[in-house]
Amino acid sequence: MQQHKDNRSADTLLMNYPASWWRNMWREALPSGNGVIGASVFGGVQEETVLLNHARLWHWGSKDELPDVSGTLATTRRLMDAERYAEASWQLANALKERGYGTKLASRFPLAAVRLVMPCGSAFRGYSRTLAMDSGEVTVGWTDGQSRYYRRLFVSRADDAVVYDIGGYGDARVSGEIGLILHPSDRWADTPEFKELEQTIETGAGDAYAWFAGTNDDGTDFGAVMRVIPEGGSIEAEGSMIRFEGASRLLVLVKLFVLGERSTDWERLKKELAGLVVDSSYEILLERHLALHQPLYRSASLELADADDDLRSNERLLLDAYEGEAPPALVRKMWAYGRYLFLSGTSAADDAEPFGLYGLWGGDYRLVWSHNMANENIQMMYWHAHVGGLGELVPSLFRYYEGLMDDFRENASKLYGCRGIYIPAGSTPGIGVPNQIVPVILNWTGAAGWLAGPPLL
Repeated sequence: MQQHKDNRSADTLLMNYPASWWRNMWREALPSGNGVIGASVFGGVQEETVLLNHARLWHWGSKDELPDVSGTLATTRRLMDAERYAEASWQLANALKERGYGTKLASRFPLAAVRLVMPCGSAFRGYSRTLAMDSGEVTVGWTDGQSRYYRRLFVSRADDAVVYDIGGYGDARVSGEIGLILHPSDRWADTPEFKELEQTIETGAGDAYAWFAGTNDDGTDFGAVMRVIPEGGSIEAEGSMIRFEGASRLLVLVKLFVLGERSTDWERLKKELAGLVVDSSYEILLERHLALHQPLYRSASLELADADDDLRSNERLLLDAYEGEAPPALVRKMWAYGRYLFLSGTSAADDAEPFGLYGLWGGDYRLVWSHNMANENIQMMYWHAHVGGLGELVPSLFRYYEGLMDDFRENASKLYGCRGIYIPAGSTPGIGVPNQIVPVILNWTGAAGWLAGPPLL
């Protein structure tokens, strides 16, 4: 294999160090995704984490029956006529609280993590971590002693799998262990909800496969299966990990499932992975993915004067911006990165979810604002779609809200005694009733306007 060179074009993010955000390293991980599956690479050398997410994996929500409190509308109007605005604003919220109403939105959460450990012979140097937005590839490279190593990963739009390539250049060989684990939580580890989830986790390994599953709070299983294919060297299962020794390259393929049953889905995904590697290599799998990814990414372009100096790392560009003016190269990369996240975080598939505030890459178990928000956030996430050639990714947004229409009609009737619909600002799949019972959120009546207004239509 020829040495892989970092592509430092305007469509590449270049980092000089691994993710390092204390207790939240996922926030600095580099993301890849196919609209349903998300993978984010932390970039560690000796100990690496690749976080795995699925668009349809949600938990810890609850939906109460909405009481009829429409009688409060007349009281609210009288208080407003009397200019008692603060008191008026709490009428609806207090009425729901008095009835014991307590709907809670669900939250996306990590499905699993790829855990990779590779011994180092000496302190690493020449480190780089890149995201090539034109391909969706995340690459980590470093030098250990006299040997140069790389890891590169993408989430395939063609084969619905995470594709991971690990290797060295020249005579370098790779050894270590890899498997699937429950991603630990920095904020929820001691809560009853997380401990209950933790107790449902099952992992294993055998032959060239490793597997993982947990049970969600709705009783369904979620999980993943990994297949490891070495080029040279050897592999063996040890506990829930697969050890590899002396390989020139290692191809790792991962498929995910949600809303399923572990034993059935494990067997199904093993068969899919077995078929995927027939006459396939990393390069062939990437080529199939690029045929779908690149037309989306290249559907629009932005040219800025003096934006051609893209050899600087992201860290350098940000430091330059802190001096008082953002370099054109940074502005160009931010524009490209926004498009990349959007097309990687939602899909044109019939069962696709709309793009959320964290995309597909949230790294904890109940993140603030991890739900869908029907306010100016909709515009900020979607206003580039039609003019930027990504209009085919918009229908999932409307399918999602149309699927909650029964809730929206009930809201209008029981909150205000009105026909029509009331869309709460926040919602998650299956939960379209009011949830954050405070005036600033509950009294927000503009959600339908944001969804119906330009540039979405």
